[in-house]
Amino acid sequence: MKILITGSAGFIGFHLAKKLHSQGEDLILIDNFARGIKDQEFLDFLKKPNIKFYDIDITKESAFSLIKEEIEQVYHLAAINGTKNFYSIPDKVLRVNVIGTLNLLDWIKNKPNVKILFSSSSEVYAGALSMGIGTIPSDEKIPICIDDITNPRWSYGLSKALSEGSFFSYSKRYSMN
Repeated sequence: MKILITGSAGFIGFHLAKKLHSQGEDLILIDNFARGIKDQEFLDFLKKPNIKFYDIDITKESAFSLIKEEIEQVYHLAAINGTKNFYSIPDKVLRVNVIGTLNLLDWIKNKPNVKILFSSSSEVYAGALSMGIGTIPSDEKIPICIDDITNPRWSYGLSKALSEGSFFSYSKRYSMN
């Protein structure tokens, strides 16, 4: 099975890739190292059989057109996170997380047999905590509440909420898995 992992040089993406590879899966890995680490361990991993790596920026509309392999599963983990980034580069957090997701969805929307997993965040429910209608761990049935839209900290939570909504909308329109 060919599996695509976006954000493959990040902590979760890299460990997921190692686990799937150890189970004999063929991997297509994507990262641009904006947040992931291009260390020797990652570079050695890329030399293993059945791994293809693309150093691409998923915010570019044509990014996914470089991938010619027939993909069966996608794990979409690419994102900019980190509290420091929410405050220092909130525009980039929104851009990478939302536009990267939309570009992936546009590329995959006509591939009905591809299964896709999107990694969101409990940050989308953080506003409910401050309003007293949420608890930790977060119940996904509570409403998504934006505490203070002027606070750049919300760039990450908003990007994940927008991406979640995009996945549901594309799924309904294009019968995606």
